[in-house]
Amino acid sequence: MSIIDQWPEYMPTISLELTVASGTLSIGANSAVENAGDYGWNPDQLRGSLWKNGSLASTLSINSSTGAITMASGVAVSDTDEIEARFLLVTKVSNPWVTRLIGQRSCFMTVSGSGTTTFDEDDNPMPVPSWQLAFGWDANDKLKVGVKVVDDDSSSLDMILKTRLWGPGSASESSTTIDLSDTTNAQTLTSSFYQGGIRVAAQMEFSLANAASTPMVKDTIAIVLYEPTEIDVYPSSFPATGKMLSATKPGGYWSAKLDE
Repeated sequence: MSIIDQWPEYMPTISLELTVASGTLSIGANSAVENAGDYGWNPDQLRGSLWKNGSLASTLSINSSTGAITMASGVAVSDTDEIEARFLLVTKVSNPWVTRLIGQRSCFMTVSGSGTTTFDEDDNPMPVPSWQLAFGWDANDKLKVGVKVVDDDSSSLDMILKTRLWGPGSASESSTTIDLSDTTNAQTLTSSFYQGGIRVAAQMEFSLANAASTPMVKDTIAIVLYEPTEIDVYPSSFPATGKMLSATKPGGYWSAKLDE
């Protein structure tokens, strides 16, 4: 099975202003999720929150019609505080895998005096590389994941790929770096767990940042597989052939579907 798409294209397009004045952080009036119409809102498919030094500081409200991002009240901050505006997307992948796709786009800044930090397509933009993805069970009954980069969209950093069993702990976690400048070779990762060791679900996780330090934007995409017996063997012909899992907008809202 393989995925071919610009996967981050269904991530929220954020125009965000984080303003610090007199020790208080607020959300600028022009802040919005510009593609709010791409998501379902009953229940909310996209949710926002603000974090300070790793702790939840406030909920971010997103207007389902206009996409406007607001916060009920300002958050007290000091120099060197680490701020994260987090936008979490949860959607489904069509059968037969009983699968969920979880996307998270985070905008990070470090407080340093008063001023405004902007995140949009001009300031701190997020690259949108395109790549093909294949996954399935190898000859040893381990989950094998293959990535073939099509274009890096001028990304300055590489992508991190991880596999793990769903839930806390890292004993079953494997990780590799996907070189986004390599558009020739299929790069692979084989899990440390076996199909028979999955009690709840298995997860593939992809993460990419637009910079190595703040201010920066980071995307994390997790594909959670709940029905391992429905997954085929890894396609040895990848990336030449394979089924494709594509991002789509049935009914106007983002999800993913299996293309034969």
